[in-house]
Amino acid sequence: MRSLDLQGSNSDLERYNYKLDQNQPIIAKFHSTSCTACKAIEKSWIELPKVIKEMGYDAKKYDIANINVDRLNNNKLHGWQNIRYVPTIANINGNKANIYNGDMDTLSIAQFIIKEYKIPRLRNRIPYGGKNRTKKRTKKRTKKRTKKRTKKRTKIIKHKKKRV
Repeated sequence: MRSLDLQGSNSDLERYNYKLDQNQPIIAKFHSTSCTACKAIEKSWIELPKVIKEMGYDAKKYDIANINVDRLNNNKLHGWQNIRYVPTIANINGNKANIYNGDMDTLSIAQFIIKEYKIPRLRNRIPYGGKNRTKKRTKKRTKKRTKKRTKKRTKIIKHKKKRV
């Protein structure tokens, strides 16, 4: 998940505006440096990509924007018209904004992002030494055991024949 930091840098601002012009959705957090509530959710916002990945979702190709309203010229920024207060987290698509009204903890915000982006789950990976490997091992073990058993049986049979 790529984080666009819109605090006056032109490259991130251009990417943000380009995505909105192409009607691609983007999740944005509008905040202010003087807002105490904004400072409180900053840690949650930074941890979002890690939490989403730990939840088992593939979010590499999605962008989230971190928009500081104090430092930005509103004439250059698209999609901010529906934002009335800070901190605000919203899914912006063109000029429409779906504003998040839930809890401001990391898990709730991550679930909002997964739902809005419709992020697919990662495939279930077999960890090192998982099912496939154990199946192969057991097959090899049983083959070895049967070979040993047949050798023992043939020795016993030969030994019995010699006695008789």
